[in-house]
Amino acid sequence: SMDRFINDVYYRSPPDQPRGPHQDANGYELVDLSIKTNVQSIKTKPKDKRAKRDARASKKPAWSKPVIVLTILLSLMLALLVIMLCMIIAVIAVIPAKDDLSAPDLSCNCTELIDDLIYQESFPNFTQWADDVVHSVRESFPNFTLWSDHVVYNVKDSLMQQTNDVVHRVNTNVTLSIPKFTEIDSQILQTARTSAQDLASITSTLVTVTSTLTTVTDTLASLQDTSTSTAGVVDDILARTRETLTVLANLFPVSCKQILTQFPSSPSDYYTLASNNGSTYSAYCNMEELCGSGEGWTRLAYLDMSDSTVNCPSGFRLYYSGGVRACGRPTTNGGSCASVQFSSNGIRYSQICGRVTGYKYNSPDAVIYGYSNINSTYVDGVSITRGSLRNHVWTLIASWQENYCPCSTSSSYSVPSFVGSHYFCEFASSSGYSNQIDISYPLWDGQGCSYNDRACCSAPGIPWFHRDYGNTTSTDYIELRVCGDQGTSNEDVPVGYYEIYVK
Repeated sequence: SMDRFINDVYYRSPPDQPRGPHQDANGYELVDLSIKTNVQSIKTKPKDKRAKRDARASKKPAWSKPVIVLTILLSLMLALLVIMLCMIIAVIAVIPAKDDLSAPDLSCNCTELIDDLIYQESFPNFTQWADDVVHSVRESFPNFTLWSDHVVYNVKDSLMQQTNDVVHRVNTNVTLSIPKFTEIDSQILQTARTSAQDLASITSTLVTVTSTLTTVTDTLASLQDTSTSTAGVVDDILARTRETLTVLANLFPVSCKQILTQFPSSPSDYYTLASNNGSTYSAYCNMEELCGSGEGWTRLAYLDMSDSTVNCPSGFRLYYSGGVRACGRPTTNGGSCASVQFSSNGIRYSQICGRVTGYKYNSPDAVIYGYSNINSTYVDGVSITRGSLRNHVWTLIASWQENYCPCSTSSSYSVPSFVGSHYFCEFASSSGYSNQIDISYPLWDGQGCSYNDRACCSAPGIPWFHRDYGNTTSTDYIELRVCGDQGTSNEDVPVGYYEIYVK
């Protein structure tokens, strides 16, 4: 150890040598710089190495007093330095500002001073320094977001240009390889128009031929009995002509329903139909829904007196008042009916749909009590029937008082049994004998009813009447009669509009 080295070399005499004159009782040499003599003495008297090693091993290390003293002195010096450092730091920390005249507090609390030094800004702000470093690093690297956006934009722009170029080339090739549909459409339309014109021309020609053949047939029929010699020839020609008429008639549809079935997109219009006698005629087809019962209706009857070119049917008298024209009974002093019939032209129908508009003249009094025969003047109004037996279709009743209508809540009257619920009844509120038609209150339109006869204006279907006979079909003609049980000076119910369809 160091102590042993100092003791053996500097302070102690060589082994087996007496202590020198400068050694104290403990063997320490106080002040003697003549180490050379001792060293030489040691060198001049070597000792056996083994004996020397044994002697050293037998010695026990021990703290010498000089070392202890030196250690204590050094510790005191270190403590003194620390105290001085604390005082210096305290003086620096508590130096007052220039405008502070109070005496400084020179008391030293080292712990507090050290804490103050730690928390003061005398040390660098490592957080700010780190942020600055990160910011500098970020600034030094490129903006990858902007760079990626540029890359994506360039890729997208390049791809779009290539795609547009491909699409343009495809469109160009397809356009050049496909015919122009506009021109084809025009050609098809022109062909269709030409075909329609040709068909119309053919139809007109066929109608003319049919009419001519009909005339020939009538002529041949009149010549059939002129002489015996020509009778056989005439009969043969007549038979051939009738066969030809039958063939021509078969080229045309017989009803609007047949047209709609064969050509579902056919519009409402006039069409050429074939009648049951081999001739053709023009009829209006309503291809829309009527009476809530489908499409394809053939119109048998039509009158619109608002058209000044239209005349009343044969056997009717014209009424005119306030710009309104209507058709009623001829002048008579007693009860009568004016009648018009509409042929079905051989159409087999199971439904009838129609409407009628009429006007009150003077004082019609609805249904006549005690009349139970449909052929009689049982109503002041309109009676619609079918066939020679006059099977009841619909009755339209007129009244000049609300309590005369059977549908009024204040009425005590009833309709004949053959009428049933198939009727409309309305009254015109104006009273008295005006000797002109009451144009203020058109009848059977479902409008203008009073409180008591409100049920009359809410009758099902009004103003349209409808009869459906199911599977029962008929080719009967339709008859419309305007009737009154008294003379025309007392009452009448002229009509200004009607239309009747079958299907």
